[in-house]
Amino acid sequence: MTEYVAAVQRRHNRLPSVPHDSEWPSLAIVRTEGDEAFWQPTRRHDPLTFDGLSRALEIDIPEACAAFYGRYWSASIPVIWGERPFELLQLWNDEDQNNLMHNLLGHSLEKKRVREPLTLFFALVDDARFLSIDLASGAVMLEEIDGPRPEEVAADLGALLADVTAVAAIDDPS
Repeated sequence: MTEYVAAVQRRHNRLPSVPHDSEWPSLAIVRTEGDEAFWQPTRRHDPLTFDGLSRALEIDIPEACAAFYGRYWSASIPVIWGERPFELLQLWNDEDQNNLMHNLLGHSLEKKRVREPLTLFFALVDDARFLSIDLASGAVMLEEIDGPRPEEVAADLGALLADVTAVAAIDDPS
């Protein structure tokens, strides 16, 4: 996260920004100017847990998932891994957190329905592909919506995150 903020500051000489929406507040917002909200990742006072989702699905969810999503309020973070650009999903506010839990539950129930290994997504590659964590092995999987079976791309989330480079924007590798 620090690397991302530094990349934006180097490139644009300012904090990251998103369009300002008074109905979509976040503790990550530092200031607003006109139609822009300038933000930086902000440590949460109440770290997220996946206890409820764990109970609902009757599975153990790796601590890495809660640590990934649950330590900061932040917008998504654009990164590059090798030649692959993608966005690390983050939580902007409580409503975003509730939406994430509903989406993860729906994703998991669909995986159960089609009898595929359970995964939890954490990054968007493009409109049709995303990265997820296989809950049985901890491996990072590249998945495609309505596509073939997921492909393992990293041994675990830590290994993947250790090799990513934050960029100011996906289409701006500086």
